[in-house]
Amino acid sequence: MQNDNLLLNFNDNFLQETKFSVTIQGLPYLSYFSNSLTIPGVSTSSAQLSTPYSDIKLGGDKLEYDYLSFTFLLDEDLRVWEESYKWLCGVTYPHDATEYANQSKAGVYHDAIVAFNTNNNLENIRFQFKNCSPVSLSGIDMTFTGNAMNVLTSQMVLAYDNFTIERKS
Repeated sequence: MQNDNLLLNFNDNFLQETKFSVTIQGLPYLSYFSNSLTIPGVSTSSAQLSTPYSDIKLGGDKLEYDYLSFTFLLDEDLRVWEESYKWLCGVTYPHDATEYANQSKAGVYHDAIVAFNTNNNLENIRFQFKNCSPVSLSGIDMTFTGNAMNVLTSQMVLAYDNFTIERKS
């Protein structure tokens, strides 16, 4: 009977690399221009219990989260890059009263939502990354390769407290 329940929940449709979206409050253009992301890994270190005979490895006591990183396409107005840059400036010490006012108004930490869709474009699984803050924003490489159709990209890396996973279906 238990094996029958496993078969009822079995899904033989594969996750597609184009079926995701990224949403972060304060970065409205990001959800339109994200084109790749890496769902971070999670690890723990093992504790070691010493005995007179042999050491015993025990499960770790806390989770360590890798950074959330994603790449986004650059529009000719550089909207996403500018939004990301302003956020990065906002989490660091402001240089003048205007930056301080913008930081206080917008807030420093935002939740990031990564949603994965089914093959029918229905939201299926949602990752919510809590209290994100930017760690890095890549530069823009302006290298002409003879193809005018190359779209420029940039990468952003975020730190966060933890994440939750919610199934929508």
